[in-house]
Amino acid sequence: MLQKALATEPRFFVEVLSKVYRPSKESGIEEPPPDELEREQAIARQAYNLLRAWRRVPGTTDDGILEPAALESWVREVRIMAARVGRETIADHQIGQVLAHAPRDPEGIWPAIPVRDLIEITRSQELERGVFIGVRNSRGVTSRAMNDGGAQERELARYYRQCSQATALEWPRTSALLEQIAESYEHEGTRHDEDTERRDW
Repeated sequence: MLQKALATEPRFFVEVLSKVYRPSKESGIEEPPPDELEREQAIARQAYNLLRAWRRVPGTTDDGILEPAALESWVREVRIMAARVGRETIADHQIGQVLAHAPRDPEGIWPAIPVRDLIEITRSQELERGVFIGVRNSRGVTSRAMNDGGAQERELARYYRQCSQATALEWPRTSALLEQIAESYEHEGTRHDEDTERRDW
């Protein structure tokens, strides 16, 4: 229910964000110290854990359908509200992290078109950075045989580069982001290859 509230109620999302992160220095907003520090710290921990567990992309119906207008409306309202309280940068970052859980399109290209459109419209480097980090973090812990090297990472790099090429014409910012993800997996794969070679030697 809380994850659904984050994805459907912009005001609730900004309230949760404000419990975890202070206003940016650039905003010039100064908030008074809490009356009950221990209680506020406990609330902040719960809010942080909620944000970390959040997987439901805004604009997603209960049937799992991603509606473009609902996604754009949610993001627009959040960015306006977050700017008022000095959290616009971290809001974009958190939005990007949850967009990392967006579905593929019917052709198997990631992310789905509504998310690509949003990336192009928003033109936010912080949101794109959040997507990048969200993709990398969502993979979790991996396991492999001793001599596998970076085969898993090379396959991921191949997939994200394929997505980058498929989106290059209509969604250039998305394409560039996907290429960055592909390159990061290539570098990781190379490290695993080098580790395997050292063990063999």
